[in-house]
Amino acid sequence: MKTLADLKRKLTPGAKVKLILRFGNKMDVIKTVSKIQTTGIYFQAEGQPKPSWLGLPTASLLEITDTGFSVFLPGYRPLTPKEKAILENAPSRRPENAKQCEIEALSDGSSLFWQDKKYYADQKFPYYNTIAGEKYAYKKGIQTNKIKGEKSLEYIII
Repeated sequence: MKTLADLKRKLTPGAKVKLILRFGNKMDVIKTVSKIQTTGIYFQAEGQPKPSWLGLPTASLLEITDTGFSVFLPGYRPLTPKEKAILENAPSRRPENAKQCEIEALSDGSSLFWQDKKYYADQKFPYYNTIAGEKYAYKKGIQTNKIKGEKSLEYIII
């Protein structure tokens, strides 16, 4: 198996899989495929009344082998120099707005938030809202679906 199509052909209703890793914790849970759709798979775990849904991510976050498959979280890329400059010049980070930042922090104000939002939109820095699978993560960089992060799930087909 190499592709998502191969995986979907193998995981027909009734096929069994074993969940062996979930967010860093070793597991030993047998599940049965109850339904397969374009965007994901319904699994029925033994002893569970309702099936669980596994939404399939983009191909870059999926690793398919002959024995099973793994799902990864989105990874992080560093900010480019241009992106760093945009962040450093945001209205809420400017020295002339320091007093306003303090006032808003104490009074739950939001005028600088809206100024920042407009500034980022004007600068073509849309990462505060997830756009095309990318968003800004403080001190981590830009989270993107194009880079594999930590392994979140691993299944073996039995």
